[in-house]
Amino acid sequence: MSGEPPSLDRSGRIGVAREYLRIAVQAALLFGSFGGFAWPAAWLYLGLVLAFQSTLTAMLLRRNPELLNARARLQPGSRSWDLAILVAAFLLGYVALAAAGLETRRSGDASLSAGRVLVGIAGMASAFALILRAMIENPHFEGLVRIQTERGHAVCRSGPYAWIRHPGYAGMILGNLCIPLLLGSRWAAIPAGAAALLLVLRTALEDRTLQLELTGYLDYAAAVRSRLIPGVW
Repeated sequence: MSGEPPSLDRSGRIGVAREYLRIAVQAALLFGSFGGFAWPAAWLYLGLVLAFQSTLTAMLLRRNPELLNARARLQPGSRSWDLAILVAAFLLGYVALAAAGLETRRSGDASLSAGRVLVGIAGMASAFALILRAMIENPHFEGLVRIQTERGHAVCRSGPYAWIRHPGYAGMILGNLCIPLLLGSRWAAIPAGAAALLLVLRTALEDRTLQLELTGYLDYAAAVRSRLIPGVW
């Protein structure tokens, strides 16, 4: 019936399942590289990721299930360069987890440092909160860059978008940088930092695309000057 509220379709259900599968892959990388399950920092990291994903899924199911459906599909007009950057960033994130496990296994010290862990938790919680708020505010927060003409693509100016133009990417970058801190790994800092740099590149390319192709974005960019960090860039 035409008056029925939107709901999760088959693609959306597959997309949600895929996100939880990604968490399972992360768990396998962490504990496989470490060589066991007695690693408190890994459990803490996975708990944070699982809590974030579950909260995000529940909120979007209630507020905007169409976004879950759209994010689960490879949409027409999606930029190929964006897919390449996204895949590379994901792979580097996985490498960071494996590197952390290998380093912790090599050192033989899986204990938690209270100060480091508290900073890591605060950073990741802030990152997840920023991503969550951005996705709730922006109904066009799809997985890949494109102009969503058929979905009435318009500029989002509310919530964190009132201060920075790409709050979702800001959260993703912060989250990547907190991985080596939370897991206590210098080795993980290299791939995690590389993933963060790729997300900065993605931000710049998406911003340029939106300025060229999305009606109203130039005016928005003139009003909200910062892409990721207020007063910096």
